[in-house]
Amino acid sequence: LAQLNWLADPVLAFVACVMADVWGWIPFLTLVLIGGLASVPRESIEAAQVDGASGWRVFRDVTLTQLAPVLAVVIILKSIFSLKTFDQVFMLTNGGPGTATQTLSHYIYFNGMKYGQIGYAASVAWLMVIPMVFLTYAYAKFVFRKD
Repeated sequence: LAQLNWLADPVLAFVACVMADVWGWIPFLTLVLIGGLASVPRESIEAAQVDGASGWRVFRDVTLTQLAPVLAVVIILKSIFSLKTFDQVFMLTNGGPGTATQTLSHYIYFNGMKYGQIGYAASVAWLMVIPMVFLTYAYAKFVFRKD
């Protein structure tokens, strides 16, 4: 059998980077979601069951509805941190093969440090700030809202 080199194939290298990122985020996401599940009032679930709701209906209409703010915060945080992903890609593939796994942070680093285009890299970095500002605003709106 031929040996499979995960980081040499563009598709497999991307899959390997995604798997490493997922592996790193699973503990945080699990703790946050377990904390969110623990905050769902048991009385709401019991009331839905007494009303005759099926297990799926209880999950969808009660549990998922109660978890919506937690899920929103998790999705927004993960989106913000995904925009700045650099270290895993740099260590695993250095953006390759070709540019298959190159992220925006990696692109900024290469243009600024390797190619010496500091002004261009700074401009691209500011373009990366724009979606981060919107995501941070959405995060702050969820976290600091008044119920």
